[in-house]
Amino acid sequence: MMDISEDDIQDEDEHFQDFTTASDWEFFTASLENLLAEWQAKPVESENIHHNWVVLHEKTLFAEFPFKVSYYKSLGSGQESSMGLKFTDCIKPIIGSSGPYLPLYLASPDDIGKEFPPQMAPHILSELFYLKEFGVISSSGAEPILSESRLKVLLSSACIALNNTNSNFPIFIQFHHWNQNYFCGVADSSGIRTSFQMIHLKHVAKQYKYLAGLLELFKSKIGTNLPTPIGLSVHFFYTMNTWHTDYTFESEYLDVLEFLKGIDNQSDSENETEASSWNGYHAFTNLLPFGCSDDPFKSLSFAVGWPSLTENVVVDTQTYSDLDPDQAPDWFFGLKPNSNLDFRLDQMLETFWKLQEENKTIENILGKNLGKGKSSDTQYMSALDKLALGNSPLPVVNQVITNVNRAQKQLLFSPLQYLDLAPIEQGDLDVILLQYLFPDASAKAKYPYPEVFDKLPEFENPELQSFVEGLQGVKSAPMGSLTWRLAIILSYYSNVAGFGGIAHIWAELILELRYRWENSILISGLETGPPNSGTCLLNQKFQMLNCCIGKKLAREKKELENASGSNEPESRMEEDSEEDEFFDCEDDLVDSEGQGTQGRLQKPSGRLKKCGRLRLLKTGEPLYIPLTQDPAPMTEDGFEEQTKMLVELGDDVDGMEKRAKLMSASLASDMQSFKAANPGCILEDFVRWYSPRDWIENENTDEYGNKTGELSIRMKMPGNLWIDVWSMATPVPARRQKRLFDDTKEAENILFWMRGRTLRDISQLIFPCLAHASTLKILEEVDKLTVECKVPSTISQHLTQLTRSLGDDLIRNQSTTSFGTDSATDMDSFINKYDSNTYKIGLLNSLLQVEREVCQIRSFQQKFSEIDLKRILKKESTDNEESKISSSRPYLLPNYIKIEGGYGSPIGQKIRDIFRKEVSIHDLAESVNEFKFGEPMKKVFVLKYIPVYNNKTIGQSSEALLPQRMSCCLKKDEFKVAGTFSMRTDLG
Repeated sequence: MMDISEDDIQDEDEHFQDFTTASDWEFFTASLENLLAEWQAKPVESENIHHNWVVLHEKTLFAEFPFKVSYYKSLGSGQESSMGLKFTDCIKPIIGSSGPYLPLYLASPDDIGKEFPPQMAPHILSELFYLKEFGVISSSGAEPILSESRLKVLLSSACIALNNTNSNFPIFIQFHHWNQNYFCGVADSSGIRTSFQMIHLKHVAKQYKYLAGLLELFKSKIGTNLPTPIGLSVHFFYTMNTWHTDYTFESEYLDVLEFLKGIDNQSDSENETEASSWNGYHAFTNLLPFGCSDDPFKSLSFAVGWPSLTENVVVDTQTYSDLDPDQAPDWFFGLKPNSNLDFRLDQMLETFWKLQEENKTIENILGKNLGKGKSSDTQYMSALDKLALGNSPLPVVNQVITNVNRAQKQLLFSPLQYLDLAPIEQGDLDVILLQYLFPDASAKAKYPYPEVFDKLPEFENPELQSFVEGLQGVKSAPMGSLTWRLAIILSYYSNVAGFGGIAHIWAELILELRYRWENSILISGLETGPPNSGTCLLNQKFQMLNCCIGKKLAREKKELENASGSNEPESRMEEDSEEDEFFDCEDDLVDSEGQGTQGRLQKPSGRLKKCGRLRLLKTGEPLYIPLTQDPAPMTEDGFEEQTKMLVELGDDVDGMEKRAKLMSASLASDMQSFKAANPGCILEDFVRWYSPRDWIENENTDEYGNKTGELSIRMKMPGNLWIDVWSMATPVPARRQKRLFDDTKEAENILFWMRGRTLRDISQLIFPCLAHASTLKILEEVDKLTVECKVPSTISQHLTQLTRSLGDDLIRNQSTTSFGTDSATDMDSFINKYDSNTYKIGLLNSLLQVEREVCQIRSFQQKFSEIDLKRILKKESTDNEESKISSSRPYLLPNYIKIEGGYGSPIGQKIRDIFRKEVSIHDLAESVNEFKFGEPMKKVFVLKYIPVYNNKTIGQSSEALLPQRMSCCLKKDEFKVAGTFSMRTDLG
């Protein structure tokens, strides 16, 4: 007996191969089957639909080599929008009543002319093999598939996966380098195996550049003894890349400054007409740029075709050809868009948005610290001082205007550094600042503000009208307001003068606002009332400054009335001399207050009117509603700052007391006014007027006719704030109280805030209005068209989200600067910035799409006014709706438009004229009398054998009993053939 050592057993184990374990090839085949089964059972999702095609991508591995598996399916052939539809149904050939059942990728219509013009598809295989559904396996690694053995392994895996999943579509393997677009495919269904083969060469023998040589090549593959002739489809392609000036489209460019100056120089009657029309559409969107710098179409493609021929009726050889372009029955033309073209409105928005990358302040750009000059000859005032230098050496910005008696003002920059290099000339500033932004500064306003800002632009298209009405939630500014006009003029100077122009206008704006504040001149072009939180932050700041000016005007008016009113006692005049520390509230009642404080407080003061039939509970005197201070107006950032300040006080006893004191300032003021108007009142009287819900009445009445009652439970709780404030409140009328709203401090804070803005801040402040105005500009241009142009519905959503996101970002940044920052705040700021950029990309892409299509429509109508473009666009829209195409589309027009009438039609003659003039451009000749289309840029031949099943076909080979197809694309330096060859694999 032979002994077997342990070493021998170990060597045998090392060389043993377990064939029950799945190999890498089997793993890859199984993963491919899983993908095919999953895709066939998966419903269609909108995110997977791209331009009328379902497109799916997945990644898999074959022995650690990465592959990408893609699936493409057209939805434009009337198929159900369900990936769960298995193509087990097959159809018979078109001709004949007997014969094999064919899969759908072989049973295409016998009229091969329907293959042209090719429909837009996401993959070139659709055009090469005329397929509506197929899969593609390609390398996703660093190297392409170059080995032929590896190609065969992949094809075998694809064939097995197709059979096991009953998939009725071919799968292709991308071979060689990716840029060559070389594919080999296979399909196996209903006992028919189809091979998809390609030939890709740079040079080929001359006989294969003509139909005769291609027929010879096709028959060598499928046989020569065929019972039916081969069907043909031939198309020649020509391209024109240079537009003659007669056909070049140029959109007008409006120079805003020259336009404003032009109106300024018109006569009075013309000015009145222009002003009325200006007010008729007061959004000033006509000042925004629109259009393109060049023709939106890069080239003209022209194709002539013979859609349905047979090999026995046409000759095409090296020496003779029946294929004359002028005699072709079908003429097509297409316009290729210029993908590298810049569009003015989109470019302006992108330029202004990029300002957010700049953190330069106005001082940095203009070269001088604002208000902090070191020159001994020039003294700059602090924020609380008035500009009172009558002999200031700084240059004068604005001239004296008669109707407002404008005084000289100081520049914010050094005249020695900037006088000769000012970004904007003084004459231009006068037009922009005094005529356009502040028209009330002129005796004859050229561009007056509308009386109300709730007017919407009117469109003839009802869909556009409803669209603009849906923009009410946009957080920008009222159309045509000061903020709106400022956005438009800054967008213009961001392109023509860069950073300097923006900084110059911003600095002049600050000077104008300070002048109006110090001279008590209301700011025109703003809504009245407190800041509207539904508008952008800059508009709220302007409204707040206007509120400050209004309070100051009211106070000055009261002072003037008191000074010229009556002979009051000297003590009273001394008290009134300190009026600056108090808030003036108009009092229509003439009180007879005593000499001293006690005498004045014992008598009623600051009454507005009686509060119904209510009487004081203790004295029985009528209860009067007092004159109170108005609530302090507040902007969004002010409210955010106040909220953070209250939170920062903490939860300890001291913090809670401070918080209660800050929150009860308005309550204390109202209590003081109530006590002054109702001597002898108690807390219950105040609650009955101020908060009736906290007064619980019963059915009894007192001696004065008041219903008796008691305070609510919350008012009786120990430590109630109302009780504490009431006990400390003294009877002081509203006009004698300390102001709740300090207009002087608030106005100076706003001017100081504006002075410290960077270019990034200005971009965020202005962009909401600019985006809103650009959207209206787009709608206006669409409304001018004579054909329908779809406006994406996502514009409204993106615009609303963007304007609100920018406002939140500004407020968050300001609160971070004031109160410090933490990791949570940094994360919120990052997320908000990401959201703003996402909304901006979505909005600008939608606006660019419409701007591009408007320019394309106008260019098309200029070139081919004879064609009914409305019918073409309507047909495209109908096809898209039937095929459930997504809202976005790469091109407005179809690939090719058929020319009805061909050579003899007006469009056909115009096409010839366009090509003739292109020849004259290159030949430097004025005309070419005998123009003939030369050698085509590309020739496409489609050869298709469609069998007829009858007695003559008995005994024919399997190739002769199945459809065979070969397409050939011939260019100057390219020869590409794509063949579809089928054979039977069963015994039937």
